[in-house]
Amino acid sequence: ASLENKLKFDREPAKYAPAAGGSDIVLLVDHQDDKEGTLDFASWYRGRLYLFSNQTNMNVFMKTPALYVGVE
Repeated sequence: ASLENKLKFDREPAKYAPAAGGSDIVLLVDHQDDKEGTLDFASWYRGRLYLFSNQTNMNVFMKTPALYVGVE
C-alpha cells in the first residue's frame, strides 16, 4: 500500500471496514444466522466491502443488494 492510501485509511478506518462487521449479510438477514464472511467471497457495493460465507450468498446479494444494504 502506498503512503497516500495508508493516510486515507488512518483518517477514516471505519470506511474501509467490511459491512455488517464482516458477517455474511445474506445469512444475517434471511436466516438470522451470524456467520463470518471471507475474502474468498467478497464484493464491493457502493463503496462498501461485503463478505460472504459462500458463492451462493454472494450471488444472492448481487442480484438484490437493496434487500441487504443498510441492514447492519
